[in-house]
Amino acid sequence: MNKFLATLAVLLVFVSTTATAGDYYVTAQANHSNNNISGQDINNSTGIGIGMGYNITDIFAVEVTYEDLGKGQLNALRYGSDTTTVWAVLDNVVGHIDLGTMQPVRIIARAGYAHTDFDATFNYGVPISFDDNRFAYGIGFSVGINDRTEMTFDYRVRDINDDITGLEFNFKTATVGLKYEF
Repeated sequence: MNKFLATLAVLLVFVSTTATAGDYYVTAQANHSNNNISGQDINNSTGIGIGMGYNITDIFAVEVTYEDLGKGQLNALRYGSDTTTVWAVLDNVVGHIDLGTMQPVRIIARAGYAHTDFDATFNYGVPISFDDNRFAYGIGFSVGINDRTEMTFDYRVRDINDDITGLEFNFKTATVGLKYEF
């Protein structure tokens, strides 16, 4: 939670001091992850996330997100995970929808570099804690609500490995969020 609050504070200060119309945006999302450890499905988890991005062109942006991927359990293992990801985002208008005024519908593709922290404890008290840096990717779409706000829907995938235990973790995350452009 401290990482979440620190990231939120930095994003708010950065955006408030540097935003120019149409260039910067912020995001907030709720997520639901289908988690897998070394090929075995484990309990799903829910979490929240925030982000900030910069539109380099009309269809290309760079975005940084922090997501709490939630907590889960596999037999005697209780775990929690969070990730910070730097994304390259392509979003292209593919149509419009009439919501009183014509609003864009966009297809979103993203590729990025994720730093994921994983913390776990076995019921008998043995902790596991590691982090990993890996490629991440996702696809989704957004629907404009007004000239500055969009509702977003994404599917994101991140993999992490623990070199000590040999365990492989896979997080497949569906997100629903809001994007606000300054």
